[in-house]
Amino acid sequence: MIIFNFAKIRRGDRFWYENFFVPTAFTLEQLGEIRKTTLARIICDNSDDILQIQPNVFIIADIYTNFPVRCNSTIIDTIDLTKWTDQEPRLKLPITTATLEKAILLGAKHAKYLNEIEANRINAHGDRNINRIRNSAFREHSILMAPKNISLEISRRAEILRETTKILLTGDGLSEEERLPLELDLPTLQRLLPETDVSQFIGSITNFLGDENPSVEECLPQPLPCDHTTKYRTFSGWCNNLKFPHYGNAFAPMRRLLNPIYEDGFDSPRILGVDGRKLPSARRISNVMHAEVPAFHSKYTHMLMQMGQLIDHDFAHSPVSRGPGNTILDCSRCDSPETVSIHCFPIPIESGDPYFPHLHDNGEPRCISFARSLLGQLTLGYRNQICL
Repeated sequence: MIIFNFAKIRRGDRFWYENFFVPTAFTLEQLGEIRKTTLARIICDNSDDILQIQPNVFIIADIYTNFPVRCNSTIIDTIDLTKWTDQEPRLKLPITTATLEKAILLGAKHAKYLNEIEANRINAHGDRNINRIRNSAFREHSILMAPKNISLEISRRAEILRETTKILLTGDGLSEEERLPLELDLPTLQRLLPETDVSQFIGSITNFLGDENPSVEECLPQPLPCDHTTKYRTFSGWCNNLKFPHYGNAFAPMRRLLNPIYEDGFDSPRILGVDGRKLPSARRISNVMHAEVPAFHSKYTHMLMQMGQLIDHDFAHSPVSRGPGNTILDCSRCDSPETVSIHCFPIPIESGDPYFPHLHDNGEPRCISFARSLLGQLTLGYRNQICL
């Protein structure tokens, strides 16, 4: 009972110190300092007469692994408070609570409208609808990459946050007084939008999320404390790291070393390079990098590649976008971003491709079907992906 009570308090407390998607969040450096905290250090720092103490104060001191050390010893970690020094005044997004709530409701309505349009487009394909063609290789591969129900629930919330971000950027549906100042440049907005607290409004958009799904606690239990005696790891990754159980946990937004660079700063795939010229096709790069030639290394075996692929898929595998009702997106047509889904990003086949003709028999350009990763951000701002 105590474990479940603590787990619910932790998930329900928007000021929980490990939350990373609210303005009150600590940086990774600050969290690292907080996690150095020990009862031994607390006693040393708050006692006048205790000069030495065993590092683990819950266990009787001994001459082996818990030998008393002096309080000024580096063996007992101290917190570096310089990580909390403000280098510059912290700006906040100049927006009222009422305007933010209005933008979120507008975003929810527009997300619902887009879903209805996509559903009509997919159904209009009739017998050519990939969801009705059994035993096709494309369909089987799509089933393999299908997102789980929890991922879809997160994605529906992320769709609303994405549309809300667009409304705040463009001002559509907002009055002149409610719009963001024109003086805010793109880098500033990229920094301020994710820091805007939207947690208090999440409950107001549940009516736009479709049918209710089982709770996260049912589908993705996160028991505490972790059982270090269990023989097997959990299917979700929870407790694989006993000290930080949430590290690498499934269905969480991916954490980035660097912020992404989108064409519009927040969502559109990048098309132009830093020099302003159009980036080369992903297909062309693939043909150059993966040419069918025997390339054997003098030292490393093929197993090095296999292990690298396993590690890559373990921490960078993300589910692919789906249409309304969890339908498969057929993004094989070059115009599919306009005729199927905004999440389609087909890859054109260029003339001279060694494997595929660049035109269909009817003269239409040929593209490789490609759907973008499922939306997974929990904040306003740039598009993010979900750890599968």
